[in-house]
Amino acid sequence: MLDRVDINRLLDRVDIDRLLRRVDVESLAARLGLNQLVAGVDVNQIVQRVDVDEVVRGVDVEAVVDRVDVNSVVDRIDIDALVEQTDLGVIIARSSSGLAGDALDVVRSQTVGLDEFIARWIGRLRRRPYTGPPGPPDRLQAKAGS
Repeated sequence: MLDRVDINRLLDRVDIDRLLRRVDVESLAARLGLNQLVAGVDVNQIVQRVDVDEVVRGVDVEAVVDRVDVNSVVDRIDIDALVEQTDLGVIIARSSSGLAGDALDVVRSQTVGLDEFIARWIGRLRRRPYTGPPGPPDRLQAKAGS
């Protein structure tokens, strides 16, 4: 009698969703010993198969940067260390020797340098290209031919 039964035709008529609703998943997992199976998995071996470059290409860097609290990062900058790198000794020596004008130029130059350093650093944090300091407003730029 079983030889006359068309199993494929019978399976085509089975309502899989209804069948799966009747399955006790917890009982099935207990019978399969999933905890033992998972305990036997070598996670390091799986991780070695991961293509890290492919994972990184899938990361939305803009979304990550948008979640960074830039103010918090800037608050962590050691301003004293940055000021130490501006060679204030040279500025003080020049100003104390009566070259106040030169010292003022040096301070301005050092301040611009420090400002540029911070702007580049913030640009890197935000992963945006730094194109240099902004120029003068359009109405102040020299017109061609004038």
